[in-house]
Amino acid sequence: MKTERVVGRVRDVERTTALLRRPGTAAVLVMGESGYGKSILLDATARAFDGELEPLRIHGSPALAKVPFGVLAPFLGGLPAEEAGSRVEVLRAFWRQVEDLTRVRERGLLLVIDDAHELDDSSSEVVAEVVSARWAKAIVAAPSGAALPRPLRELWLDGGVERLDLVPLRLEEARDYLESTLLGRFLPSVVRVLWQESHGNPLVLGSLVDEARREGSLIQRGGTWILAGELPRRADGLLGLARAQIARLSAEERDCLSLIVVAEPAPLELVERECGPESVRQLVAKRLVRQPEGAHGVLRLRHPVYGDALVQLIPRTRAIQLHQSAAEYVREQTSTAEGLLRAVSWALDSGFETDDATLLRAASLSVRLFENALAERAAKAVQEPQARARAKEILGQIAFNRGEYAQAQAVLAPTVGRDGRVRPGLGGCLVWLMSRALLGHDLTAVRRDAEALGVEDPGTGRLLALAADFLRGDVDSVRAGLLTFLAEEPEYDDEAGVVLAVLEAQVAVAQGRPVHALATVRKAVERLAGDSAADPFVVGLGAASMVAAAQAAGDWAAAEDALTRYLTASNAGLICAGAAAECARGLSLVRRGRFREAWPLLAVAVDGLRERDPQRVLRLAEALAAYAGAGAGRQAEAEDLMREAAARDGQWAGFVGPLADLFLAAAAHSLVPDARRRRALAKLVASAEAGTRQDVALQAELLWFEAGGRDRLGRLGRLAGGVEGPWALAAAALADALVEGEAEDLLAAGEQLFAAGYERYARECFAEASKALDRGLRRSDARAVWARKTACDTLLGDEGGPIAATDPRSLTKREREIASFAVAGLSDREIADRLTVSVRTVEGHLYRAYAKLGVTSREQLASSLGRTRQKTEYTAGGAK
Repeated sequence: MKTERVVGRVRDVERTTALLRRPGTAAVLVMGESGYGKSILLDATARAFDGELEPLRIHGSPALAKVPFGVLAPFLGGLPAEEAGSRVEVLRAFWRQVEDLTRVRERGLLLVIDDAHELDDSSSEVVAEVVSARWAKAIVAAPSGAALPRPLRELWLDGGVERLDLVPLRLEEARDYLESTLLGRFLPSVVRVLWQESHGNPLVLGSLVDEARREGSLIQRGGTWILAGELPRRADGLLGLARAQIARLSAEERDCLSLIVVAEPAPLELVERECGPESVRQLVAKRLVRQPEGAHGVLRLRHPVYGDALVQLIPRTRAIQLHQSAAEYVREQTSTAEGLLRAVSWALDSGFETDDATLLRAASLSVRLFENALAERAAKAVQEPQARARAKEILGQIAFNRGEYAQAQAVLAPTVGRDGRVRPGLGGCLVWLMSRALLGHDLTAVRRDAEALGVEDPGTGRLLALAADFLRGDVDSVRAGLLTFLAEEPEYDDEAGVVLAVLEAQVAVAQGRPVHALATVRKAVERLAGDSAADPFVVGLGAASMVAAAQAAGDWAAAEDALTRYLTASNAGLICAGAAAECARGLSLVRRGRFREAWPLLAVAVDGLRERDPQRVLRLAEALAAYAGAGAGRQAEAEDLMREAAARDGQWAGFVGPLADLFLAAAAHSLVPDARRRRALAKLVASAEAGTRQDVALQAELLWFEAGGRDRLGRLGRLAGGVEGPWALAAAALADALVEGEAEDLLAAGEQLFAAGYERYARECFAEASKALDRGLRRSDARAVWARKTACDTLLGDEGGPIAATDPRSLTKREREIASFAVAGLSDREIADRLTVSVRTVEGHLYRAYAKLGVTSREQLASSLGRTRQKTEYTAGGAK
């Protein structure tokens, strides 16, 4: 059987094929929403039976739905006109065609019937009779909720017919669909945006992609597809898709759908009163409208694109009538986020006046959802002077979202009003600070400008100056400034509380208290996140601080929770922070030594950050990707990334700059472990030791260890012992066990690290424990522990030994000579006699060779040297 891969529907094809192969199955009915891929599924199933069953394709048509035997006309041959109305004669003629076809092809028949709901009753009777008599098998497709012709419905009552309901694509299926369609990898956040917007409908998903590419919001960078802007909402292709769906509706159904668009979420009571319950039932059955939701019942469109199409299709006079019909529900409607955006969008399109408060609410919400076009239209429509100040702040946020940092900093430049208060608000001022940093302005000058605002508004001025210190990564200034601020400004609102918590968290992480830092910033963010009016930039800043604190603690679950709950919970977060989120996930994996898992995440993150990097983490992402790539065997890509990251040296890097420097040096040494690169790494490790940031110092010591350094284990253990969190606990367990060197301690540490997800460090402990057991002549135990080390290799996808494993060329001439004799099968005594040295000397050289190669037995030694161990007898004259 030949099976052609159908992207996104592979399992459905396999399921359908398996059902049809059952002896008792006469037919399979495939139901699904328009655009779910029913026709593709039918074609793929037919191809799966190539060589076994001959497909006979029948396609229902609205034009022939009332013509008796209309769709069967091509299969009736020369049937006389006077016999064309006889069901019996038609059945005979149809069957003669079938017999001729199957006899020539020497195989059975498979009826492939698409849009079965459009078949006329007469054709349906013939099909039903053929299937009932088991003259053929059939696979039949129809839209969900559509009424099948009576003969087909009755066929289902007779048994022998299975039903398969297509469901929306899952996230991973959508990614498969996208990558197969565009032949390239996707930033994971982009896949999620497109999947959410399409609701997993393949046809809508494909249309979104086509329009996004056409409008330039979906672009390819370095082999990765990313979103450079918001998704198109009213592009021709999407609207054409919606119009095609709407054109099939009756006039009553179109009126009903129009009212739902105007009032969405539309009260069921209103719609049924104006349009009647039957129209609602039909729209639900045709999968254009969702089932009524909530205690009182509200109606929503299944796909927002239909609403965007209808808004343009509704004549103005009809729009006014609909608006008047829904007027009494407008207040209730705009109390929900979905209704607010639909109402304001519709009012702006229709030219209806809307009050400034509603426009501002819609603009603020649109910015949160990355609906920049609607946010801009609503903000520009605001008229009242005081309200326009808030609208101006929103326009600055829109410019920032679009990467227009010069415009953002110009629009949001702070001023002091007559009341002595700084405008814009705290969120707008922070965006102004960030925009200037992203434009490359001198951060010391930026700090002075921020501090100058404190002449009139001391609290805001001090807080902005502290934020500037935060951007510079100046921990000492942040620590001192916090003490001053809290002493002189004991009262502040929740937004200021988040900023203060972020600053406190930075200091706590630097002091080795990341668990405390995480708890502090989480409390502040959760208090503010419940406020619908909270500034999204402030919430995002707090969430990013939560991620950083969780990673410094080694609480990977908390880091992921902060990413998904706050930073990437909306389209705005997925588009603006999606690449940075993948960088954070990659860092978590790198710190656990999972280079092969980290590499693909970091590779796409780098491509995304090259296009949009408001968090300024590109250099860190490049450094992490280079280090992971070197560990995952991607040497060429790692070298390229190192060169690109090195070219960014000196650019503003803030808090993550020292980490980027460390990972770059470690990547360089991993690729070419020469003396020069080792000295460069050692210099950074020493600098971190002398610095004030414990998080950087701990990372430095671990990278030195991963580079093969064993001369600082005591320092690593002492440092890790003074830092909070599971990451430091793992480092301390590793260092202490290796310093002690006892087999039992090493084995216990290995199991502890393995259970905690640090397989690379566990592998090192198992390898050392195996060596210790081998030296103690506990060979059986040594082999068992070595098997644990091998299990770690398998999980990590590595072929080599532990972290410290060295190339055989590093052995001295005498070590290689003795190792070769050992591999050949000579005992220690035989080697000593041959070389006229003591047995102790042979044991010493072998021990050092074992340590350099990371092995514990002669079998493993043979493997490391690339030889097969064999017993060779020697005589005075040589080998024989």
